[in-house]
Amino acid sequence: MCTFTIIPKIQAAGGEVAAAPKGFAGLTARYDNFKPVIAAVNGVAMGGGFEIALACDLIIASGNAVFALPEPTVGTAALAGGMQRLPQQIPLKHAMGMLLTGRRVSAREGRELGFVNEVVPPDELMSAARRWAEEIAMCAPLSVRATKQCAMDSLEGGSIAENMSRRCDQRTAMLKSEDYAEGPRAFAEKRLSPSPGISICEALENSAMVRSSIGQFSSGSWANEFAPICTEIPA
Repeated sequence: MCTFTIIPKIQAAGGEVAAAPKGFAGLTARYDNFKPVIAAVNGVAMGGGFEIALACDLIIASGNAVFALPEPTVGTAALAGGMQRLPQQIPLKHAMGMLLTGRRVSAREGRELGFVNEVVPPDELMSAARRWAEEIAMCAPLSVRATKQCAMDSLEGGSIAENMSRRCDQRTAMLKSEDYAEGPRAFAEKRLSPSPGISICEALENSAMVRSSIGQFSSGSWANEFAPICTEIPA
């Protein structure tokens, strides 16, 4: 998907581009999503396509993926968060080099710059994205939500001390949960670790480790509330 090629044509024809309430793909203008989101990018992600990927927590790219924010070359700008997110995710000079010139960056260069987590062959793209999702799903859901909220909130600025003392609803929910006490206790006693799709306490009560699989993402509390989303951005 390459929204950059679509929007300028609409504008050139005298049309208006209506902004979705939560931005492209429901992500670029959504700031209250504490569920992990994974972008699997295959092919060209330019303009809005790249902005969608930048709004995700992880970017897994195929070897033929290409990224760019070329809006300045046609008299506009990366208005869906690209100008803000890219300088947050990679060093400023590298970000400005991309933003001011609109140049294209390969998947491997994106990995070197730091906005791509992993580069894989095209036929392994979705399996790699699902592998990352499985690793996240092996963690306690409330811990993942608290971690994401605190990390995202810290980007708003302030010292480490200020950010550590800032109100974080997801962290409060984690601290009040049974998992917060039972998880470390199970670790200390060398008992079974949590299972994907169910809470730590449920896993320990069952006394059986449920192995991770994609099928298990379709049921249980993890899938209903916390399961990672794999957002594929195709060519």
